[in-house]
Amino acid sequence: VLAESIAPETPERAALDLFDRLRLRAPFAQACAALGFEGEEGWRVAGRIKVGLLTGAGIGKMETPAAEGARTAIGAKETTAPVEVAAGASPTAGEGAPVQRTANQSVALAPALWLDPDVRWLCGVHEAGGQFYLIRERYEELLWWLLMPELLRLAGEPAPGRAAVDELSRTVDAALAAAQAAGYRVAALQGTAKDETEPEVEPTEYVELSLEGGAEPEGGPLDDLEAESKTEP
Repeated sequence: VLAESIAPETPERAALDLFDRLRLRAPFAQACAALGFEGEEGWRVAGRIKVGLLTGAGIGKMETPAAEGARTAIGAKETTAPVEVAAGASPTAGEGAPVQRTANQSVALAPALWLDPDVRWLCGVHEAGGQFYLIRERYEELLWWLLMPELLRLAGEPAPGRAAVDELSRTVDAALAAAQAAGYRVAALQGTAKDETEPEVEPTEYVELSLEGGAEPEGGPLDDLEAESKTEP
């Protein structure tokens, strides 16, 4: 509502900007803790809200046709690297119109969003055997949270239709099927999977950090949850 009053023509992008400018992550996390979310789960909710604002504003959707084709054809050898997006950056007016998701659209994350620390943390991205993998259950939970605006809209209707909810469920199932087809490899979902004939180079290590007791880490509220260490090829 605040974003709509400030920028009625682009409220999604204004909401994303306000989330960062007003430092709303900590208040959301604390409010969730008061509602009964224990430990770091309140911070996870705040992170999901941030990812929801990113997708609502269309961040990561500004891709070339080649990149979009690479995302849908999981495992394709000829791919285009995703557009790099700074998760905390304010989008500019030239990046395109906000994305309005409908029930028949994919809820899967845009390839560029897999670069976002919140996305990687919430999906449990981890390294194994020189590849980065997501955790299916955490990814599914995030997908349903991204559908929260549609679910709330349906809940507000005088007579919510089951068909609309079933359609939302099918979008989640389709995204999970794509993740399974990709072997739950983040690189494949990004469309940056290497040709099997290329020499393997070990990627940097991603370490998931955990908060005990819901405490906020020093240096910023969950903004820098990715710790990297270089390894020899």
